[in-house]
Amino acid sequence: MIDINGWSVKLQIILIMIPFVIGVSGVSGVAISACIAGSASFYIAISAIKSNPYLEQMKGFWGMGSFKSRWLLICSVCGLVTFPGPHLRRGLLSPEELDNFPVKLRRRMVISVWLTIVGLVWLAIFAGLVELTEYFSKS
Repeated sequence: MIDINGWSVKLQIILIMIPFVIGVSGVSGVAISACIAGSASFYIAISAIKSNPYLEQMKGFWGMGSFKSRWLLICSVCGLVTFPGPHLRRGLLSPEELDNFPVKLRRRMVISVWLTIVGLVWLAIFAGLVELTEYFSKS
């Protein structure tokens, strides 16, 4: 087991703050997609992609009235613009629509997805470390 009590106080504080800083990044990613869902950018994002059958089906299924349905649709579009490769290879997304997608909105969506992924990965690592610590402390 590593004993951090001998480390400098500044280093101990930094070590304690790292999980919170990374956790905030995950919350920030969710907040960015929520802001997009609640603004006029929602209609721009939804109208920019018409060739994806899944997104078109979900528009009809979820509707666009409630905030929850708008946020779920935006999360779907975020996935499409962040990881377009599989959709393009299967013909489920038009390359022209992807090229014509507004650049600033696309950048915000990609940042949102990556912040959420980083926060989720850190949460999984942190939970695993807590479980391992509990496991080894019982031994």
